Amino acid sequence: MTINEVEAPHGTKMVEITIKFWTDGLAETEDKVLPKHMHNSGNIRLAANKTHGIAAEKPTVFNSITELPAKIEELLAHHKIVVHY
Repeated sequence: MTINEVEAPHGTKMVEITIKFWTDGLAETEDKVLPKHMHNSGNIRLAANKTHGIAAEKPTVFNSITELPAKIEELLAHHKIVVHY
């Protein structure tokens, strides 16, 4: 299988994953947060990137920090991203 190389303008050469942790429900007052406190769960999302052919999609939820490696692998596999070791 031949892979076609493509031009990669500055700022598009990386694959970006965003990890966000929930912070709601920790403060006693509604609409407030406890600074530097978070839940053990949240969501991850692959940033859209035209150079790599990655489209924006709904985030993937994780229920524990320990799930992150597996969820990241699932997200990359879903987008058919090949990881080189």
